[in-house]
Amino acid sequence: MILKDRALKKSGTLLRLVDLGLFDILGSSVVNRIISFVSGMVVVRLIPQAEYGVYGYAYNLLNIALLFNGLGASSAVLQLASERAFEGRGQDVEYYGLRFGVVADILLLMVMLVAPFFVDFPVKGSEYLFRLFCITPMLQFICDLQLVSLRSVLRNREYALATNINTALMLIGSVAGAFIGGAPGLILGRTTATATTCVVLFAKFGVPYSLGSFHRQNSNCEGALPKNGLTRKEKKDFLSVAAASALAAGFNQLVFYLGTALIGSLTSDASSVALYQTTLAIPLALSFIPNSLAIFVYPYFAKHKDDSDWVIRRYLQLTGVSAVVSLAISVAVSVFAPLILIFTYGSDYVGAAPALRILMFGWFFSATLRTLGSNLLVTQRRMWFIVNMSIASIVLISALSFALVPSMGIEGAAWAQTAVYIITGFGYSGYFVMSLRKKRR
Repeated sequence: MILKDRALKKSGTLLRLVDLGLFDILGSSVVNRIISFVSGMVVVRLIPQAEYGVYGYAYNLLNIALLFNGLGASSAVLQLASERAFEGRGQDVEYYGLRFGVVADILLLMVMLVAPFFVDFPVKGSEYLFRLFCITPMLQFICDLQLVSLRSVLRNREYALATNINTALMLIGSVAGAFIGGAPGLILGRTTATATTCVVLFAKFGVPYSLGSFHRQNSNCEGALPKNGLTRKEKKDFLSVAAASALAAGFNQLVFYLGTALIGSLTSDASSVALYQTTLAIPLALSFIPNSLAIFVYPYFAKHKDDSDWVIRRYLQLTGVSAVVSLAISVAVSVFAPLILIFTYGSDYVGAAPALRILMFGWFFSATLRTLGSNLLVTQRRMWFIVNMSIASIVLISALSFALVPSMGIEGAAWAQTAVYIITGFGYSGYFVMSLRKKRR
């Protein structure tokens, strides 16, 4: 009878998670990964290698520019709109974030247009392609804000569908653009796809809500948003969250860029760079699992941020489940590492199996502690700790790479990356629990 009650309880919990949209988010993440992989595989075959190399350089510069996209406005909207203190005022938060982010991206657009006149681009032709990317940050910010609008009110199934729409349109735009116009066509195709996504999401889901309300109010001649707006203190809170989120995201991304860059500078071996970059792509691709979980639970933790008992209880439950799933995946990939590398990249990459095993050891700590801990610290408004930890991560991975890569090659880089995963994982999760316990006193 007891076993039956437990089974019913587990079944009820599972059905509730299905109803809340957790598996919609996980499913859409898998679909998006597959579509993105197919898109990249097709595009590489449509553009000559030399031209694709120029595009790749310009695209890397875009990724650096996107670290400043909207100056963290979309993250600030998600946090504040999810909090109980702003319950019923999500549109005020969103409207302020929309204006702030668009202004920031107008400035970024101008920088991207002007920068090639003052900065020497070592890859010939990349400055022209970089300029073609100038509207991408603004369109991407609007799309991100639309997705945040759905997440903040727990419309998880619509959020999952919206991400699939975006990925499918990106596939169509990328392939069609590359086929018609090569690298410039690829950029214009991706830009058109992002713009189309924004229009489709607004028409289908009415997001961003503030823009939809603004349109309806203007058409009814009832005046424009915001009705009340944010107070000066609330705007200050918004800017603080946005700035810290932008810095934390930027520094965290820099950790991944540094690993590959330092291998190139310390070994001057292009094959080592290729081996490490492709090997690192496997644990990064698997990160969609803890990331999907973090996406799903974030609004709930933001809403209960002042209920320390609830937050600690739920966090420990999530960590336990995440540890079991992550351990199973990490062990499976490590055991079959040579076969996975041969199947994914070919027999030339089987020599990277030891590095992949090291990275998967680190991935376990990243998936179990680092991803959840860093995301949930934001719900507690502890962003500056994340910034400081990210800066420390950059110093640590640089020091360890300089110490290990010359003698150990890509295995040394893998150990440096793993050390960062473990230390920051315990740092984020430990500080998260400690800050909650302090609030209970």
